[in-house]
Amino acid sequence: GFTKTTCFVNVDKAALAAYRLTSPDVGGRILYAIKNNKNHMTHCVFTDRGCGMGMFIVCSAKDAFDWVYESVAESVRLFLETLGSEGDFHKRNFELNETNSGRILLYVNEDDSTHRHHNLRI
Repeated sequence: GFTKTTCFVNVDKAALAAYRLTSPDVGGRILYAIKNNKNHMTHCVFTDRGCGMGMFIVCSAKDAFDWVYESVAESVRLFLETLGSEGDFHKRNFELNETNSGRILLYVNEDDSTHRHHNLRI
């Protein structure tokens, strides 16, 4: 998810909503929230050429956000490895370089669902 609403995708109704709907008691809920409050990153980062209609581009995909693709791939790999090994859903098992640097916020299982951090309401 993101910490700021973009492209009409409301942070409270997308990834954050899915995190809220799952129970921490099950032992397998994770939310990575990309801090986009100041860097103008939008959901267009997940497209090949940006978003728009025909020749009109609303927002372009930027090479400056290549770290996002690497982080998403790594997070999926960690999640699948944990599922495959019937592993441990502890925060330490899902940390990425970008979560350690503060670019991405990481919430796992019992992390407070009422905490407010950088415009992200969990």
